[in-house]
Amino acid sequence: MADLRCFLPASIVVAIQLFQIATCYAPAKESLLEMVTAIESGEFANNFFDGDLLNGEPDTDVEAAGACLLDKVSAIVVENGAEQLPNKLKVDMAACCTKDREKCIEDVDQAYAALVKLLDPEEEPEPLIVKAASILINAARQRVKEGKVQKSHKHYLRKCMEGQQCSMDILKSKKRQEL
Repeated sequence: MADLRCFLPASIVVAIQLFQIATCYAPAKESLLEMVTAIESGEFANNFFDGDLLNGEPDTDVEAAGACLLDKVSAIVVENGAEQLPNKLKVDMAACCTKDREKCIEDVDQAYAALVKLLDPEEEPEPLIVKAASILINAARQRVKEGKVQKSHKHYLRKCMEGQQCSMDILKSKKRQEL
């Protein structure tokens, strides 16, 4: 008789896929470039959303993309989006890269890849989620000035900088991480 532990990883993947179907999202593409291309072609809806995180309107598409990426950090940290709705998060992250396309894809590709790895039952989820959030913060930091970001999300821009430790506890803290 087969060991039931062998069926657990497969059942998790099936449950995620069924949930994706139930939430009306086709499975996201395997790479960020493919997903952005699918959005641009109309295969997927463009759910670009900057979260109204800026003080005023974005001055450029680059700034709008940065606000969108910062909104996805909030989705990961506050809404637990990487674990609850990883497919939706990948689609929405790719929508951010429909503005500032080439540079955004270059900067965010590894965050998307980390979310793709969440489907692998052999992978530990939290390090992948923290990695994705950290990459998104860095990409947002390159696109928006801290003074332009609403107070509710400004603290993220001081977290997970190169050379700093990063964890979900740090990300969830409302305190600014100091250099």
